[in-house]
Parts: sequence; structure tokens; C-alpha cells
Amino acid sequence: MTHTSNRWSNLALLLITLPAISACSSTQEKDPRLLDDPRLQDVEVTGGEATPYSRDPLKDNRRIGFILAEIDRKVGIWANLVLRGDPAKDTSTLTQVESSIRYEASKHASGLVEQLETGPPRNRKIAATALGFVESKKETASPLGPLLAALDDSDDEVIANALLGLSILADPKTPLTRIAGMLQDRERDAAARNNAGRVLRAMPTEVLRGSEKDAVLRAARFSVGDEDSRVRIHGLMILAQMEDSESLSDMASLLGDENRLVQLAASRAVAYVGEADSQSLGNAARALQAARRNSKSKGLRSAVLDDLRRLTQRNFDSEDEWLEYVNQLN
Repeated sequence: MTHTSNRWSNLALLLITLPAISACSSTQEKDPRLLDDPRLQDVEVTGGEATPYSRDPLKDNRRIGFILAEIDRKVGIWANLVLRGDPAKDTSTLTQVESSIRYEASKHASGLVEQLETGPPRNRKIAATALGFVESKKETASPLGPLLAALDDSDDEVIANALLGLSILADPKTPLTRIAGMLQDRERDAAARNNAGRVLRAMPTEVLRGSEKDAVLRAARFSVGDEDSRVRIHGLMILAQMEDSESLSDMASLLGDENRLVQLAASRAVAYVGEADSQSLGNAARALQAARRNSKSKGLRSAVLDDLRRLTQRNFDSEDEWLEYVNQLN
């Protein structure tokens, strides 16, 4: 099967729903949106009322406070749209909000960097998220360095927001080894682990090599056992993006997770890996069929059936036909 390169960092894709699945030709390419279901996204952002602040007492302190407060308000709208928006209605609104944040963040990028580096905690939290929206232009210095430096901040919420900023920025030059370590560090708070997962999901992991690839893969495998359901979802999606067939059984085990969104993520991940690796097709199909048969949730059974249809390129009417088909697969 051919593999279409996907970039999960595109914020506009967060609210694109999956297409309806039906029996079709086996030559169909994998849809890069397969793992972009809005229900599998999570945004952990902390902020608060900005504190008027400046190192230069001659500056108007109220101005930076106003700018930060306005950006924070818009980021709150953006986060709500990503988490709870209606894909059929809110795509245009999301695009407008993102454009507005990007304009303001890019216009005030130097001030945001100053606040991230020297401002009080509340300002640093807001600036860390806002810098992720800065557009890359020749006249604008990249916020990558300041955001990476903020991972050493003394405030856990600033670190969590810096990770969120890095996930939005999605700069392919972002070093991932340390962030992978943060994903699997259960001594860190869940917000940081969650946003570390968002960073790794935003990166084109198909180009990872060597020790960095090993670190990301190790963290993803570890995180599917995390106590936080959001982190388990990120782990599943990263393993799927990396087409890690060796973790198929671990992914399949989460089809019975206590959290419905984890179950949905596991279904997508199993289908994605099964489609990518012909040697895993049979095991993936049988795992999905078993989950569909055993689930008491009509909604979950329907979602798993969609993934099973996509994986097998088949659309049988009866349970017996499905069972017979998946059991004869290698």
C-alpha cells in the first residue's frame, strides 16, 4: 500500500471529521486525516490575568498587560473550538481566530519573548503559548530557542504552556529527545506530559533517525500505560504515526480501556498500523472484530466498524461474514 506523508501539526485539520467508509478499491491511499479526529485532540493551556510589567520603568506597563490579556482571551476561544467545536460549523471561526492570534503574536513577538524570559509567572504562561503562533518570516526571529529555554522554567505551568507553544509552532528543527523524556516522566504533572505528547504528534516522525527516533518510540510505548487518558491517547497516535507494528498488541489491549476516547484512539491506531504493515493486517483486523463483538456501546461498535472497513476495504452485512473473513487473513 502507498503511504501518504502526513503532518498533524496543521491546526486546521484538528476539526476535520473522518470521511464515511464504504467498500472500495484496495488501491486507495491511506487518508492522512485518519488520526486527526477532533475527539482525539486535547489542549492543556493555563493562563490567567496578565500582570502589567516591564523592566524599563519608562515604558507603559499597561500596554504589554493589555496585549497579553487580549491574546490570552483569543487563545481561550481557540482552545474551546479545538476541544469542543462543531466541525461542521466552526472551521471558519477557528481559522479566523488562529489568523488573529498569529497576527498579534507575530506583531509583538519580541515583547512576548521578553515576557517569557523576564516577566512574572502569569505573563510567562501566556507568552509561552502565544509564541507558538508566531509566523516564520525573515524579519521575525524564530521563537523556537526561547520556547526550548522555557522548558527549564521554575513554574510547571510555564513549562506546560511552552510545550503547547512548541506543538503549535511545529518547527521540524525542534529537538525531540528531551521532550520524549518529558512525555514518559510520570513525576511531571499531567499537563506537561499531555502537551509533550502534542509536540511529538505535531512532528513529522517519519524522518526521525537514530537515538532521537529511539527516544520518541520508547516514550510512546511507555505512555500507553500512563494513568492519564490523554497521555495514553497521545502514545497511541504517536505509535500509529510511526507505524510501530511491534506495539500492535499493546495498542489492541487498549480497545478495552475504561475511557471511551482511548478506545476510539486504539481503534484508529490499530487500523492505521494494520494498513501500513501487510504482515499486521490479519492481527489488526481480528483485534478490531473482537472489540466490535465484545463492546456494549453502540457508538463504539460503529466507530470500530468504520475502522475495520477502512482497514480491510470490505463491507460485509453480517457478523458471520466478518468473522469468517478476518479469520482467514494471515
